[in-house]
Amino acid sequence: MKDVVFRLGFEVSGIFVNSYAHIESDPVKALLPRAWQLYFDLFYPGQGSSDSSFAVYHYPDPSQPEHFEVCIGTTATLKNNEHGYALKTSRVPSGRYMFFTAKGSFPAVAQQLWQEVRDYFLAPDCACQRAYITDFEEVLPTGQLVIGVSVH
Repeated sequence: MKDVVFRLGFEVSGIFVNSYAHIESDPVKALLPRAWQLYFDLFYPGQGSSDSSFAVYHYPDPSQPEHFEVCIGTTATLKNNEHGYALKTSRVPSGRYMFFTAKGSFPAVAQQLWQEVRDYFLAPDCACQRAYITDFEEVLPTGQLVIGVSVH
């Protein structure tokens, strides 16, 4: 069994995407890889290599986890860019999280790691339950991906 860790909350500033699991499972229709590319193209230049990037997943209705809002950004201070994209801030609340990690090329590593998360929580011997409040991806400067999943 994986450990459950208490993590203090933090804020991420970036761009927002509203999506559904069935859209993200289709490589042609998926919005998140394009949103990540937009973030890196427009906002990431000039950031230091020591900054992590985040995708914060909020579930407006925890009983409908297939719908989520995602903020792709950083905890570093970003300014609105000259292309007119306004930034928003998303808060990851303090709470209990379970962490999954992997390293590889994007977006394949993210898809594989999210499948590992789904498989873990669907296993009959899983002792933890997802909260479907806020989950997040953290892309470390080393290229490692960490997924934090909120749990009860």
